[in-house]
Parts: sequence; C-alpha cells; structure tokens
Amino acid sequence: MTTIGQISRTLFRGVALLVAIVLAGAALVPAVSAGAAVGTSKNALLFGPSVPGGMSSYEAQDLISQGWTVSVASLNQWNAMTTAQFASYQLLVVGDPHCNETAIVDVTTSESNWWPAVNGNVLVIGTDPAFHFSDGYAGAGVLINNGLAFAGSLAGTTNLYLDLSCSQIAANPVLAGIAPSFSIGTSGMNSESTHVTGAGAQLVNVTSIDLANWHDSVHEYFNQWPADFVPVAIVPPSGGVAAQMCSAPVTAADGTVGCPYIVARLGTVASGRPIDLNETRTASTLTLTWVPGPSAAPYRCTLLYGFDTPSSFSVTSSATSCTFYNLGAATPYGVSVAGGGGSGPAAQIFAPPVATTITCVRAHHVRRVTAVSARCPMGWRLKR
Repeated sequence: MTTIGQISRTLFRGVALLVAIVLAGAALVPAVSAGAAVGTSKNALLFGPSVPGGMSSYEAQDLISQGWTVSVASLNQWNAMTTAQFASYQLLVVGDPHCNETAIVDVTTSESNWWPAVNGNVLVIGTDPAFHFSDGYAGAGVLINNGLAFAGSLAGTTNLYLDLSCSQIAANPVLAGIAPSFSIGTSGMNSESTHVTGAGAQLVNVTSIDLANWHDSVHEYFNQWPADFVPVAIVPPSGGVAAQMCSAPVTAADGTVGCPYIVARLGTVASGRPIDLNETRTASTLTLTWVPGPSAAPYRCTLLYGFDTPSSFSVTSSATSCTFYNLGAATPYGVSVAGGGGSGPAAQIFAPPVATTITCVRAHHVRRVTAVSARCPMGWRLKR
C-alpha cells in the first residue's frame, strides 16, 4: 500500500528535480570536480550516497538557491579524493540519507583524507531534516537552510555540514574519526521535544518551534562531545531523555536542561562577538559564560535591567565568564558582554533576564515561586 508520506516524498523529489533543471542546469554540473580555490567562489561538494536524488536533493537545491556552485561525488569519486582536493572546496556536505545508515558508515572510508581538510565551521546534526521536510515539516527546511548557511559561512576555509540522520550508534564511526570525545547516547531516542540554546539562536538562527514536533524530531543525542563544540539544540528531560544521561548536561539561558543533539564548532573568525553558552540565576547571583572570539580580549560585562532597583552588587570575571553577587532576589537582571574592550555593537551580546526562584511563607505554609520577576502572592511574604 502506498502511504501519504511516500506520495509526498515522490512529489517532492519530482518538483526538486524540475527546479534543479530549470535553476541550475543540472546536466551541465559535473558529478565532481577539483573545485575552485577556497575563497574565490562558494563551491560545495556533496557526498552522493548521503543525498538521495543527488542534484535534486534538498541540500543541493538549497545551496544552489544560496548562490553556491554545487558538485555531487559518488562513493568511488569521494573515496579517491586527496586532502588537497577536499581542501579546494569551501563546504563539504554529508547530508541526510533518509535514515540509510550505510551512507554514514561509507563516508568513514576516506575520513583520513577529508577530515584533515576541514579547518572552518562544523555543524553536526543528530536527526533527519531532509526526510521530515519532504513530509511537510517546514521547520526541518529552516534547519537545513540556516545550517548550511552557517556551516559554509567562513570564507577562506573548508567547512563541514554533517548530518547523522538516524544513525543511533554509540561509537559512531564518523564521529570517532573527528574526535575520540564524541559519543552518542543510546536511550530516549525519537523525541518530539527540543530546545534551542543561545548559541543555536545566534549561529543557526533556528527556534525551538522550528525543531519540535516533526513526528520524531530527534534520533540521537550526544553523551559526550569535544570541548570546542557548542550545543545548538538540546533534548530536555520532558522529551524522554534524562539529563543525567549526558556526561555534562547543558543548561540553556532560560534554565532548560538537556542533552545536545545538534552541536557546532566555530572556525577562526575575525569578529570579537562572544557566543552565549549559559546563563544561570539564583536568588542573589547571576552568572554568564561564553566562548570567546579569538580577536576579542578583554571582555567587559555590564549588568542590565536592575539599575532601577538599588542593589549593592559585586562582580568577578574571567576570559570566559562573569558572576554578579548580592542581587535583589525578586529583580530581573540581564547581562551585556562586549569583546575587544567594548568596541561597539558588533562585538556585543545581550543575555536577557532569566527566571529565579524565591521562597514565600504564610503562617506555617511555604511556597516557592519561579518567574523572571518573582513576587510573593498577596498575603505571603518573602522568606529571608
């Protein structure tokens, strides 16, 4: 019996192929070429077994719409390439093979050739957005579009977009070749619940709404990941993944805790704009941590939102964090962090206020209230 999903996928591929012929002249694009020198053009090389339909795949068509010159390499062509040939491309793409795990295993055969060429941005995705986009989930297309744009954005380097699709293998072979500290969690898969971190919103420009409720939004999360990768999206405990399943659970700016399933690594960038990783708030302290841009030293933290309420706070800071102490328990605060000595808006990032929890009492009753600007209900008083 033919399902609605199968019909929609067939229609999608047919339309995409027509678009490929009209917009890109697919017959005129070689299956794979040596590639222009990095920095002279936006040229991308796709691993053919990972993109069903080749030039008509969503990844190829999306790149063409962004102005890229796209080539698709067969398995034999990809495996025959040298590191220097891979390095001639600005973007390497291992796309979504629609849960065909063989494609992820096949790309490891020549990993010792293509991975050393990657010195720019890297985006690693633990789900199958092309499959879900073909089934009508628009947010999956947003992830592919913005993910490819981020991954390939660093000119003068070779960047990588790597989609693991449904490869729920704890010792994933392609990740093992990238870093021994990568591993995949083996339980709580196929979650619908997702949450985008501050870094994810800034780097990939996706929202939690874009990524959630795809009828299996998440297929693998990272139990461990290299220190130079930042979480882009996480699976909260409500999504079926216990926070303790990760070696180091991630806390987003709004307090959501979970395991990352999309992570990114930044190549060398000229901007000093820091990347927000985590903002935590207790009743009287506020801490912000970030990944520094290589050209931004020193950093300057400024407390926001609380100046209309008297507070004799103090602050300590380092190259990657700042903590404010002695804050008003019920006052919403945020932090502005500027890199390069505070050299203007381009180097600045804002962390909005986060919720805090206060304890309220009435007679012998105790009640906890959590909110951005927490207040005790009428008839209750703040416990000191």
